[in-house]
Amino acid sequence: MELVTRILMSRNCIIFMFVHTTLLCCAQHPSRMYWVQQNGFGDNDVYRSNIDGTEVEWLLNANVGIPQLALDSPRNELYVADNGNLLVRLNLETLTRENVFNAIFADPPSRVFEIIGLKLDETRDTVFILLTPFSGSDSGGIYRCNSDLTLGLMEDLEPVILEPYGKAIALDISHKKIYISSIRPPYATPYSSTIRRCNYDGSMAELVIEVPYYVNNLSFDLVKNELIFCAEGRLKKVELNTGTFSVQEIPTIGTEYITSVSVDSLRERLFWTDGRTHKIQSSNLEGGEIRDLLTTSLIYAPPTEITVESNNYLLAVPTLSNKGTVIFLLSILVLGLCFIKK
Repeated sequence: MELVTRILMSRNCIIFMFVHTTLLCCAQHPSRMYWVQQNGFGDNDVYRSNIDGTEVEWLLNANVGIPQLALDSPRNELYVADNGNLLVRLNLETLTRENVFNAIFADPPSRVFEIIGLKLDETRDTVFILLTPFSGSDSGGIYRCNSDLTLGLMEDLEPVILEPYGKAIALDISHKKIYISSIRPPYATPYSSTIRRCNYDGSMAELVIEVPYYVNNLSFDLVKNELIFCAEGRLKKVELNTGTFSVQEIPTIGTEYITSVSVDSLRERLFWTDGRTHKIQSSNLEGGEIRDLLTTSLIYAPPTEITVESNNYLLAVPTLSNKGTVIFLLSILVLGLCFIKK
């Protein structure tokens, strides 16, 4: 009993309990979800509510196109792609907005891009943007910038990797990997999509999987190391821990046509929008325990994009290799022996 007491009162044990308690507190802290909803007048509105769908609040109006969302939980800011080519940063306390950058080249000014993908690495204060050209001979691709950029232009962005027909991106912030879905061949039917991945600097690009349908949304589960995406109105996933990647469908009974998905790895929940039932719903990571959170009221205004205040960045720790795991376990064993000798 004395030995147990000494271990519990040791500095290392106290640090471990503090970190564990912090993670649990963050997991239980009331969070919010943010979504885009068409308003019936040709443009879109951005809303937020509690994670259970209560206390719905309008945030801002975004113009034509489908605005992309990226949440910076530590800074309490929301990034919104407005009017196709303008990235806006919204302070979630004061609801004041400022322009981050305009996807247009200063010279010549006719070279304009559209933002079709937007993700944020909160641990590195970096915004990743998937751009496609409105016109001209420019190729689209993934760019990045620091999250404190203000009033920037295309020249202020750092190119990561070219991808002319990219449609969606997701981040694995633990391993500093970017996942990107693209249409192959472009604008042909039936669709064929590829999902590739690369490092944050664009290196080590490789094919993950090719599927015979259109992939229109990507999200990453840090806990299970899985890529979640929407295709053909359903939720699907790719398990990345296996040697050979394969697609599995996540059964979501009662849904009709899922259009976007967001993963809360800390709470182990999926959140999605349904374009036909106009619902925002949630389930566990396997598609069970489905909850109806809210239903949008306008008949011609389904929700189209969603992101959740998940605090996933707290889970962004490097995954140990087999050798690293052995070293970690040996270190724990040595530490325990030291306590016993004392």
